[in-house]
Amino acid sequence: MSAAAAEARYGMTIPLAGVPLHAHADLLREMVDLGYTDFWSSEASGHDGFTPLALAAAWAPSARLGVAIVPAFTRGPALMAQSVASLAEAAPGRFVMGLGTGLAGAGMLSTIISFTTPIRAGMLMGVWGVANMVGHAFGNLMGGTI
Repeated sequence: MSAAAAEARYGMTIPLAGVPLHAHADLLREMVDLGYTDFWSSEASGHDGFTPLALAAAWAPSARLGVAIVPAFTRGPALMAQSVASLAEAAPGRFVMGLGTGLAGAGMLSTIISFTTPIRAGMLMGVWGVANMVGHAFGNLMGGTI
């Protein structure tokens, strides 16, 4: 076996589609037995990026865990720090964090997808539009006074 092959890492994105979180334990253990070394999660739709990894920390204690990208605009700095610190404590030396400014559109699109009725989607877009407008107005006002 070459040195490069000896250092190869094999990852899987979790949670697995169509499998409830509570049913991942045996699957993650089997994947480790098959040679998977890493489990990665993200925040695009459905579950948050941290919960599947917290479960994997207990169910697959040898695996490296990573959250691919957590958009910075979806949680405040204190909550982000708590989430990262908790997972780093649950998986000491095995946690990798990806942080991105992200595209507001991608985060909002994943939120809108779960709103399947036109009324709910329209309401979300309306609330988002008002919040965006208020934020711009506040920024313009504060920009002129500072």
